[in-house]
Amino acid sequence: MNTMQEIPATRNEAWGFSGTMDAHAQAAWPVAMTAISEATGQPLEVVRTFLDSRHGRYFADEVLNHMHAGHALHDAIRAATRQWM
Repeated sequence: MNTMQEIPATRNEAWGFSGTMDAHAQAAWPVAMTAISEATGQPLEVVRTFLDSRHGRYFADEVLNHMHAGHALHDAIRAATRQWM
């Protein structure tokens, strides 16, 4: 992925990944967008659609599970990405 590419904003702040991540959403969004795009080879617009969907909510649940287990946000997102792959 081109690191100079702008990360598209969520279109679903209330639900999906952002709604589930709540207070962590702003910090988590660009990390998750980048991690998923790199892991899947998909463009950021496709990743946004995924994260804004109900699947994004389930992905966020996994991230939060890793955080509750003691992982930092970035590590929790990477671990959840590996799980989903």
